[in-house]
Amino acid sequence: MGHFKLCILFIISVSICAQPYPDKDVNRLVKEGAHLLLLQNYLSSDSVFQILETEYKNIPFGKTFRAANSIAKSLDYGTEFDNEFITGNLIEAIDLAESNLEVKENDLWNNYFLAM
Repeated sequence: MGHFKLCILFIISVSICAQPYPDKDVNRLVKEGAHLLLLQNYLSSDSVFQILETEYKNIPFGKTFRAANSIAKSLDYGTEFDNEFITGNLIEAIDLAESNLEVKENDLWNNYFLAM
């Protein structure tokens, strides 16, 4: 379980402290959702990440952070992981990142999304 906490902390801290995403609305939503996740307000953070997922379908942030939110919630409450939800979102995020990378292979953000 310790590894999952470290992964989530890494993903969230990178998102909060990293170079801002060029689209200011996306950047605001990432920071807002990450802040709520760190406050352990999982329902609100998931709502923000759902906005990212639905309004910015070509960016994997929403799916990646929804998976991270689910992991953090399970760890915090000591409940079983929703493996289907987590795995499904991460696979879709990887597929989306790979598709974006095929279109623009030298784009920094497309590489970042795949690495995430």
